[in-house]
Amino acid sequence: MFLMDRRILFVADTMPGSLEDGGYNGGGWIGALLRLAPRLTGCFALAGLYDIDGVRKETKGGAALYKLPRPRESALDKIRKYYLGKETDTGSLAKDLRWVMEDFKPELVYLFGLENRVSDVVLNVSGAPVAVHLQGLLGPISKAYFPTGMSEKTFLKHFSVREHVLRNGYVYGYREMCRRAAREGDLIRKADYFMGRTEFDRSVVLAAHPRARYFKVNELLRDVFYAHAGAAQYRDHSRLKIVSTLSDTVYKGLDLVLKTAALLHSRMEIEWQIIGLDADARLAGIFERELGVRAEHSGVRFLGVCDAEKVCRTLLDADVYVHPSYIDNSPNSVCEAQMLGVPVIATGVGGVGSLIEDGVNGLLVPPGDAQALADALLSLSEDLTLRERLGRSGATASAARHDPEAVLSSLQNVLQCIFSS
Repeated sequence: MFLMDRRILFVADTMPGSLEDGGYNGGGWIGALLRLAPRLTGCFALAGLYDIDGVRKETKGGAALYKLPRPRESALDKIRKYYLGKETDTGSLAKDLRWVMEDFKPELVYLFGLENRVSDVVLNVSGAPVAVHLQGLLGPISKAYFPTGMSEKTFLKHFSVREHVLRNGYVYGYREMCRRAAREGDLIRKADYFMGRTEFDRSVVLAAHPRARYFKVNELLRDVFYAHAGAAQYRDHSRLKIVSTLSDTVYKGLDLVLKTAALLHSRMEIEWQIIGLDADARLAGIFERELGVRAEHSGVRFLGVCDAEKVCRTLLDADVYVHPSYIDNSPNSVCEAQMLGVPVIATGVGGVGSLIEDGVNGLLVPPGDAQALADALLSLSEDLTLRERLGRSGATASAARHDPEAVLSSLQNVLQCIFSS
């Protein structure tokens, strides 16, 4: 086969633990995709950053695994970065990556994402063509980071003196994101090939680099969701069971969850479970104080970080999945809920519209609109037939979108095009 002799180096900021287990919580879509690598070519290697002191080369799953030391920031580096705007020196990482290139001699570098430090270095030192498989896009995120009516000042007043001195916390994370977002267009222009999943990421890439070649390649999900595809049951409960998966990030929409739960509390009984955040999460406390809403008094429960099996069980016990983010590309959590057949309500932002056709395989609401989200949840609570129709349609769409053989075929076609150009 044409591709089997091609030398491909896969590079990520953090490489999943192994080709067999996929790493943390199943490794997400990167771990799942890497397990297809042996079917793409017999000559591939992996490279990622680890908390180690020196470069290591190992064999993992029959492939070379290059472990590169993660660049460390000294106190002086942090002062230069946070107070003077100077970037941390990545010269040692560039040297390590050059060694990897010389040792493996890739014909193509397959880079996961542009939003991490390793992407800058790869695009500067690679002697081979680079294909970027897009993850998040920092430019759009930086423009939709804070909820309506909130700003940096909202969060700065909750900071301790120590956080102000060390320049950490949500606001300083936002400022760092903005710095990287300002360079994102330059990074896009340094690569010629891109893979993505939505019209949103396609438009962002081509706006910055009109001559780039963009290919659509859908993502893979974690194994447990394939095993339970379409298994959702549609039942009447005494209270509406809602699930959302969030992270400790301002733009993910926890404020919208709290505002919507408060609106619903006087009209119906709900149980809104939040995967990914603990009850003592700092962000939850800030939003509770700013909004005057207590999560525990409004039916909101925090489950913390869960493994894939617990996420699957929680979703299958739910009536609806809600994705409240202010910006996103193609959130895995939406795709996983759809795969199970759980009806989804999501904010119509970023690439979400490529996953959900409003009223057909899910419902879309405006970002930050608590009343619209509450109304959509009320409509589903009162209409079991609608829940089942949206859920089954979502399962059908998700099964086709994330079919492993279809994804493999797409990847093979993309790589054929790249190597033939």
